[in-house]
Amino acid sequence: MRKVIFVAVLSMVPLAAAAAPAQQPAVSSVQKKLEKGYRLAGEKKNTEAIAAFNAVLKVEPDNHGAFVSLGYLYAGVKQWKSAVRTFKAATAQDPSDQRLRMDYAYALQASGDPDGASAEFSDIAGQEGEFREAARAAVEGLKNAAASSPADVKGRKLLERGY
Repeated sequence: MRKVIFVAVLSMVPLAAAAAPAQQPAVSSVQKKLEKGYRLAGEKKNTEAIAAFNAVLKVEPDNHGAFVSLGYLYAGVKQWKSAVRTFKAATAQDPSDQRLRMDYAYALQASGDPDGASAEFSDIAGQEGEFREAARAAVEGLKNAAASSPADVKGRKLLERGY
């Protein structure tokens, strides 16, 4: 009798497995596009990565990750106006991210807007946080940077951060 019950139970296991499909979370098309953009950026295929992140924004216009990534990619290819635009959108979504705001200010400086950069740096310098001293130094640097090219400064800062 035990063998019959055991066989009956074992024969029902495949039916139960077939009846309950595996519950794998579906990867959204936005997530796939983001992953593609990150992969392309990692491969230094900046033009293709920019296109991938812009495709994300067409589907999901407020995607923070796409805005941040585009800011760095545009800065990396020295498209400063586009970098400013995308960093501005990203910082509006997360104004407490001081690193992002610092990079936004560097992009403002590199785009030829030292007053905008100084205002952003000054605001960060007036807040508690990890980047307070760096922002203060940047404000001082802007005061003394008439001889330095903003693009050179931003390029140096991006290289220091590994971008």
